[in-house]
Amino acid sequence: GGGGGGGGGGGGGGAKASSESKPVYVEGLSEFAVRNAADCLALIRMGEENRAQRETNMNAFSSRSHSVFQLVVEQRLASGDGERFLRSKFNLVDLAGSEKWDTRLDMAAEHQKELTKINLSLHTLGRCIAALAKRGREQGPPGSVHVPYRDSKLTRLLADSLGGNCKTRIVAALTPASDCIEESVSTLRFADRAKQVMVRVRLNETRPVDHIMVSNLKKENARLKNLVLAMKTTME
Repeated sequence: GGGGGGGGGGGGGGAKASSESKPVYVEGLSEFAVRNAADCLALIRMGEENRAQRETNMNAFSSRSHSVFQLVVEQRLASGDGERFLRSKFNLVDLAGSEKWDTRLDMAAEHQKELTKINLSLHTLGRCIAALAKRGREQGPPGSVHVPYRDSKLTRLLADSLGGNCKTRIVAALTPASDCIEESVSTLRFADRAKQVMVRVRLNETRPVDHIMVSNLKKENARLKNLVLAMKTTME
C-alpha cells in the first residue's frame, strides 16, 4: 500500500508548519491515497498547475514557489520468523530560484515580500547544509553542531532529507551564459557543500508485537526476581 501527498506554496509563504511532536504538520497540505505511478503523476501535474510563476531578470518562467511532493510507501512482508513492516518516504523537491534585489527597478510590495522570503528560505537551507557538512567533517555526535532546521518552513519539512535517515540527490541547474556566471558559481558552491553532508542510512523495519512472548518474558522476569529475593532471605 502507499500514500502520496504534495504541497506547493507561493514564495510569500501561505503554508504554516508546526512540529511540536516528531511529524511535521503543514496547514493546507493535501494528502491522497495512490495505487500506481499514474496517480502520482496526476498529483504532480495538479501541484504544478497551482504553482506560482513570474518573469524575472534571469528566467521568463521562473517558479516563485517551492514545490514539495512526498510519497510514502509501506510494505508488509511475510517471512519464516513472522511479519515485517518496511516504510519508505520519498521527498521530491523543486526549489524556487533565488533573485537579486535590483534597486534600479520599482518592485511592488508583494514582489519584495516574495523575493525576501524565497531568498531567506534558501539561505537557511544553505546554513543547514553547511552545519551538517561541518558535523560530518568533525565526525561529532548529532548534537555537537546546531543545525537551524526551525529557522524556515522549508528546512523543517526537509529535515529528514537533509540529515535524517535517508539518501539524498541534488540536481543543480546551470546556464552557459557568461552574464550569469556569478549565479552559476554560487549554485555549484551550494551543490559542493551538499556533497559534503555525510549520513548513515538504516533500514526502516519494524515487527509486530508478539504479545505471547511479552507475557512469557514478564513471567520469567517475575520468577527471577522472586528467586533473587529468596536467595537474599536465605543468606540473611
